Amino acid sequence: MGDYVWFLGESLISWKVVTARSAITSTCDAELFFIFQASKTGKWLVNYMKELMPQILRKEIVIYNDNAAAIDIVNTGKFSQYTRHMATKCNFVNQLVKEGVFRVEWQSTHELKADLLTKSFHPEMFRKKLLLFKNAISVKLADK
Repeated sequence: MGDYVWFLGESLISWKVVTARSAITSTCDAELFFIFQASKTGKWLVNYMKELMPQILRKEIVIYNDNAAAIDIVNTGKFSQYTRHMATKCNFVNQLVKEGVFRVEWQSTHELKADLLTKSFHPEMFRKKLLLFKNAISVKLADK
């Protein structure tokens, strides 16, 4: 199970928790699957925003992930015998990257906002993760 969130500036506009239908045998495979899922939604959102407010799409769109191997695969389009079963999904993302629809970049696990949707945290870490959303959701966060 994994998740992704889409922001427009600081505003949360889309989120989803996704479960793979088949067994995923490595963290790289899992991250490739979730990058693909986020890319499909991202492509739809970009097309939607082009219709509604094309001026908003002047800034670069970035998908963040914390798995360097998965990021390298989707950015370069180079597969190995271990990832060839994900080639169609990776090619989809790689094509969007080549077209300049968005970039896929690394971000520390501690900074990934979507983790809040599927992972459990110690209360202090949960509060820190929730603060990442402070401008995106209407929740009053009390400081201790």
